[in-house]
Amino acid sequence: MDRRTFCLGSAAAAACWPADRAFAAGRGPAMASERILFDSRYGECRSFAAAARRFGHAPLAFEGDITALWYDDLRPHWAAGGGSIAGMTTSTSLFCLEQLAKDHWRRVTFRIDHGFTPAAHLVSWIISA
Repeated sequence: MDRRTFCLGSAAAAACWPADRAFAAGRGPAMASERILFDSRYGECRSFAAAARRFGHAPLAFEGDITALWYDDLRPHWAAGGGSIAGMTTSTSLFCLEQLAKDHWRRVTFRIDHGFTPAAHLVSWIISA
């Protein structure tokens, strides 16, 4: 295992950790609607999603534009009182999500900056109340 694989796996574990702790504490039903997001254009993000799947999550993919995912899934999720979301995206996508989350009284509570790849600036994060 190289350093990059270890760091990506650690980020996925950190992003999934709050949900796993809640299930272990017996609060599973409240956490059943958690969302894990990733930008499918980047190999690092796909690795993140694979690690989330190993934790038992079903990550939601998008390709750069978060708009459809926001309107179809995330906005109704939070409007219904849903919990935190986590993901690995570009910093631009996170910025958009962060602005949209403010309308639902949520904010970025955890962030790991993975720096620049040849194609983008990637971050893993958690947005919660």
